[in-house]
Amino acid sequence: MVDFLRLFRPEYVISAISNSWLVVALSIGLESADRQNEYLMQWPVWFAMGLTMVIATGLCVYGICLNDILDMTHDRAFRPNRPLSTGRIAVPTAITLALVSVLGAIGAATFLGEHSTFMCVFTAGAILFFNVFGKFLPATGIISMALIRAMLMFIAVPKLGYAWPVCLAMGHVMVCSAVAYVMEGRRPRLHGFELAQVVAGSLFWTTLLVMFMGWRGTLVLHAYPKLWVWPFAALVVFGVGATAFLYQHAGNFRTRRQAAHQFLRISTLWLILYDAGWMLGAGQWVMAAVHVFLFLAAFLTMAWLKWRATGLMRSVPYQI
Repeated sequence: MVDFLRLFRPEYVISAISNSWLVVALSIGLESADRQNEYLMQWPVWFAMGLTMVIATGLCVYGICLNDILDMTHDRAFRPNRPLSTGRIAVPTAITLALVSVLGAIGAATFLGEHSTFMCVFTAGAILFFNVFGKFLPATGIISMALIRAMLMFIAVPKLGYAWPVCLAMGHVMVCSAVAYVMEGRRPRLHGFELAQVVAGSLFWTTLLVMFMGWRGTLVLHAYPKLWVWPFAALVVFGVGATAFLYQHAGNFRTRRQAAHQFLRISTLWLILYDAGWMLGAGQWVMAAVHVFLFLAAFLTMAWLKWRATGLMRSVPYQI
């Protein structure tokens, strides 16, 4: 059980579920009828949430298993406590999990219509591209991770009009992935040209989404003038905390690699607090509480896994 939880990376899976639920809640509560997914709207809310949870979980588990299978030789040298590296989970089991997960995600997406099904298949293809090619090119890999997060959010509601939450999540993933990449000292190095590519990619895709919202008249939702207050507050808190954390660890070469992993895990968890902020701004208190619960569940699961890893493998630093 512990090995499977560590394989699935709770922060990635739970934050993906949170992002998907946010889009569903925003679509139901804020969007006009022409921007909603008519297939989604015909289901009870609990069933729609269940479908999006299956899609998000399936795609995340598929991507994580694929990543660990392809990186097993590297992980045996640098992350020897991962379940596949140690052999506690067999490679055929991971392959089966990957296939079952992606097929389950696509199957759930068929209940949300052909556009959602296409987006799900396209996202699965993007995950495959990232793991086979993209992650070996620094700028391409960082941009791909951010776009995969954005595509995952569009699966439930492909016609989503108010896309600022997608912009925030995409930008957050891109910036934090780049920071963690540099801090970890990964190769090939993220030098000036690659860094310029990341900045250009971020600006391009954000501008495209902003233009899309402007064309559809959804840049501002006048009925919710304080919608941005709580997400912006979460962004400021993260910025201050991340700056202090990076300042503390950036100069320590002995702990910098482990600190980079920790930073990336916390930054992924923080996506859930952005979602809670959007829900608070929209006045959806119950959904805000649900997102806070998801954050606590992911955080406590990570803490428990770290405690288990420390007790079982004291000689090997904990890495998810």
